[in-house]
Amino acid sequence: MKDKTQFKADMMLVAVTLCWGLSYVFMDICLEYMSPFMLNTYRFCIAFVLIAVLFRKRIIKVNKVTLKYAFLSAISLVLTYIGATYGVMYTTISNSGFLCALTSVFTPIIAFIFLRQKQESKLIVAVAVCFAGIALLTLNGDFSINMDNLKGDVLCIMCAVAYAVNLLTVEKGVSTEGVDAFNLGAFQLGFVGIFNMIMVLSLGDWALPPTKIIWEAVIFLAIFSTGVAFILQPVAQKHTTASHTGLIFALEPVFSAVAAAMLVNERLSFQNYIGAGLLLFSIVIMELEWTNILNLNRTKA
Repeated sequence: MKDKTQFKADMMLVAVTLCWGLSYVFMDICLEYMSPFMLNTYRFCIAFVLIAVLFRKRIIKVNKVTLKYAFLSAISLVLTYIGATYGVMYTTISNSGFLCALTSVFTPIIAFIFLRQKQESKLIVAVAVCFAGIALLTLNGDFSINMDNLKGDVLCIMCAVAYAVNLLTVEKGVSTEGVDAFNLGAFQLGFVGIFNMIMVLSLGDWALPPTKIIWEAVIFLAIFSTGVAFILQPVAQKHTTASHTGLIFALEPVFSAVAAAMLVNERLSFQNYIGAGLLLFSIVIMELEWTNILNLNRTKA
């Protein structure tokens, strides 16, 4: 029964990861007709309203300490999506998918530097593999800087760093007495939506999606890549392991690259594929429990 429950939880996380992987293509489509702040306003406000309507009895029970951590985590989430949406505008969909997925590597680095949290030696190996992958994915064939994608690549890396900060902030929040994890996640989305709305109003670039296709892309991002994803993730994580979760989330850049190839005919070079593979491997290094694997191999021997 336990294995069956974990399988269902893992499939839920695969669905979340697929939604996030597809989101890069839909963001790229939307950003041809609206600003990143406008897109994020629709995305997060619709998601929050959806959650508030479906779970209104729980939402109204929010307390001050939960709102405090929701606001703090929203700050880093705003930076995360500024990096992601602007990054997609200035680099390829495949690059943005792989670079934004580096949160798994940056999270322990930030925890070690700023929080003095002791890390395993595999962090050094993962960081080395990660940076080798970034170089192969983002540099030209002669290893010169690709100026056409540089701005977008840097923004996508900023997205990964900001989301790492967000995860650590949320981790601190949910471990604090009196904080409701569900409401923290829900109001976090609300605060992000409000911030983006303020930016849209101050810049004067409010606009409605001009076509049915753009509306459909916006609705997909709001409902599936934001609302549903942020609901399914914590529910699923109660019934599976951290290692399973990390490895499943490592599929996000794979889904984004496949979607880019199938929907917008975007292709990677051989060098780019090697770099993307190294980035994926760096995530696997961080997420796998190598001690358990080695012990299992010794037991089999």
